[in-house]
Amino acid sequence: MKKRDLVDAMQRLLDGGKIENAPRLSIGMSYPNQIQHVANLFGREPLIGATFALDYTGCGRPVADQFERAGLRPQKILITAGNEVTQHDGDTWHVPKGFLVSERESRMHSGELKIAPS
Repeated sequence: MKKRDLVDAMQRLLDGGKIENAPRLSIGMSYPNQIQHVANLFGREPLIGATFALDYTGCGRPVADQFERAGLRPQKILITAGNEVTQHDGDTWHVPKGFLVSERESRMHSGELKIAPS
């Protein structure tokens, strides 16, 4: 995934997009079970070949490593205090917290961004 693709995908979500089919996993579900659940989702239509992202900040790093060991290839998002989105090591992105949070929060409050119920 190219930097422009990531930024474009995030912008499309901001511009009236909605998140669908994002079920909440059970509290206390083990990481191996979570990884298997995600593998099952991405192993069938319409998600075969789709790109997904994981938080790579702090404790997210070992979780992303487990996803990779399971054969899944997430785009890893490292949340920073920076000013611009930058790509590192092919599948790792440094993304400013303000880019992820502030604009999305205001769009959720205004009703422009909606998350479909699971």
